[in-house]
Amino acid sequence: MNNLNVICLCIGAMGGLVGIYSTIQGQRRNGKKEVEKTASTDTTIKMDLEYIKEKTDENTIALKEMNLLMIQMNERITRVEERVNEAHKRIDRIDN
Repeated sequence: MNNLNVICLCIGAMGGLVGIYSTIQGQRRNGKKEVEKTASTDTTIKMDLEYIKEKTDENTIALKEMNLLMIQMNERITRVEERVNEAHKRIDRIDN
């Protein structure tokens, strides 16, 4: 029976080693999946940030153009108001 105990002990030890090995491999596999998931998430975030940056740059350019147009329109409105005042003065002179 002594040999039988040794054989059972060896089989049990081998089973334990296989269990430990399987656990380690499973953790490695899960670690790789976690790394892939994290990399995918990071890539998505970077792409989204790049998109936001591009749109912000486009909006900044558009805003500068609109500001320039508003300045030009204000100058035109000022000139039109001056001409309207001159026209009113001429009309007042004609009425008198």
